[in-house]
Amino acid sequence: MQLDDIRQHWQNWASSFGKDLRATTKGRTAKMIECAAIGRTVARAAGSAGGKLRVLEVGCGNGFNCSWIATQFPDTIVTGVDYIPDMIEAAKQRRRDEGIDPARLHFAVDDALSLDHVDGQFEIVFTNRCIINLNTPELQRRAIEKLCQRVALEGHVMLIENSYEQRLRQDALRNAVELPARPIDVFNTFIHDGAIEHILDELGFEIVTSETISSLHDVVLYVLLPMINGGKVDYEHPIVEAAARLNIAMNAARDDSLGNIGQNRNVVGRRRAG
Repeated sequence: MQLDDIRQHWQNWASSFGKDLRATTKGRTAKMIECAAIGRTVARAAGSAGGKLRVLEVGCGNGFNCSWIATQFPDTIVTGVDYIPDMIEAAKQRRRDEGIDPARLHFAVDDALSLDHVDGQFEIVFTNRCIINLNTPELQRRAIEKLCQRVALEGHVMLIENSYEQRLRQDALRNAVELPARPIDVFNTFIHDGAIEHILDELGFEIVTSETISSLHDVVLYVLLPMINGGKVDYEHPIVEAAARLNIAMNAARDDSLGNIGQNRNVVGRRRAG
């Protein structure tokens, strides 16, 4: 899919869904897992930073993550940018509805390939399924370079993105029980395992975390439920939320015993001193 078509896709979703979580994700349980991963990184950084912790999300959509951070971590100053103006308007409306001080939560229209409207550096710069909307590895690398330029000395960059290989492993499980493979959405280009870690290392970051965060959740949602549900993926089934909660607990305990099956990966790098 061409970049202009990808942009139009997100414009359509922004127009259709506004502040609703559906504007950026198909299921709330995946967002539960992602927010838990974000929270672990923010808490770790807050423990070593003095004063207010500055956080930047690139590709913030309608501001769900940013508002969640600002609410959960009062000692943060959060900035969110997205290249769809309607997403930013929805984010500002969310901020008003939730009564969050604009001095602590900023939003602006900007592009991951430029970041021209972002000032200064941040203790945490992160994405949440943003880089996969760039359609070549070269553009993905350029965006990661832009992100890293905004990271303060000894600050963190966090990329929660989708893995190509782990999606294939999910499909292998589906095939084993005679379910068809799920095609990757045409507006996404999943990232090969190890690619983000390699780029961060070249840019002067040590890897703090490299983890699969959704294996149990994804096996239940995309394999086990469809096996007994006529092949249907049911995002709102109660067992999916239960699986998400157990997955979050396992992630917090650094228990990766389920292996690399979930398509969501969380890679965190810390800028090396000097």
